[in-house]
Amino acid sequence: MSRKKDWALVDAAVRERFATEGSVQIAKEFGMSRAMVCHRARAVGVAAGNWQARAAVKRMTGHQNFDYDFFTTWSPNLAWALGYTWTDGTISADPSQWRIGYSCVETDSQMLRDFQKVIRHEGELRRDKPKDSKQPRDPSIPIVSSWQTSFRLYSKKLVELLTGTYGIPANKSNIDPPFPNIPDEHFGHFARGVCDGDGSVCDHLSQGRWKVRVIQFLGTHRFLNTFRDRVVALSGVSNKTCLPKKGTDKVSAVYWSAHEDVLKLLRWMHPPGEYLFLHRKHETALQYIAELEAPRP
Repeated sequence: MSRKKDWALVDAAVRERFATEGSVQIAKEFGMSRAMVCHRARAVGVAAGNWQARAAVKRMTGHQNFDYDFFTTWSPNLAWALGYTWTDGTISADPSQWRIGYSCVETDSQMLRDFQKVIRHEGELRRDKPKDSKQPRDPSIPIVSSWQTSFRLYSKKLVELLTGTYGIPANKSNIDPPFPNIPDEHFGHFARGVCDGDGSVCDHLSQGRWKVRVIQFLGTHRFLNTFRDRVVALSGVSNKTCLPKKGTDKVSAVYWSAHEDVLKLLRWMHPPGEYLFLHRKHETALQYIAELEAPRP
């Protein structure tokens, strides 16, 4: 078979099938790269974007591979999920790709597996190598893992629920949106989700001698100020000032370190029962609770 006839067959397949099937199967059949198939599609006048848009619409309006109803009824796990979505989730409201993405370092992947199980998500976790950050890394923070795990939910209906009903907008980190409406009875679980996504539970030595336990939360300015007010009112901890985080003009930080405050917060965010959590922070929280509740010598 001549080379000219080979390309004629490729072009014929592209014209007939590319818009509905995309590039993968055609590339396999003809032993070429997907990029070359897309190039031939453009050459013969079949727009690659048409197939991508149709595929996205099919994902978003067809079979849902997760339990949408989980997101419609308040529960401790939903409150945690909203807190984690706010801090570490990504929402795309682009008509060609309505989706919600979740990711974490590979060593914390059990948290995402637990989340998938609760929402009955049928997809697999992806393993991704993160892109190099443009921000200089703080050398005092150890690198836990350079690899990430992630999964995505494709659903226009879920995106509209999260952005409309729960007030978590797309591009939330850059627009400093107002705080979402979270019921008081579930706020401790929401706070745990915020901490699991963009907070810390750790200790350090004060003046080189005294062990001080610290709980810190990060967030955009309006979000964190209202979050701080609700935490103070509902958990009974002392009031704190939200301070701009060094190196960025978009993020503030608030932390508590007094023994009484740390104990109140940890009991409030990690009560007895079964619910979603980041395992290493949950284990640290339980350890700190036991240490702080123990009689002092």
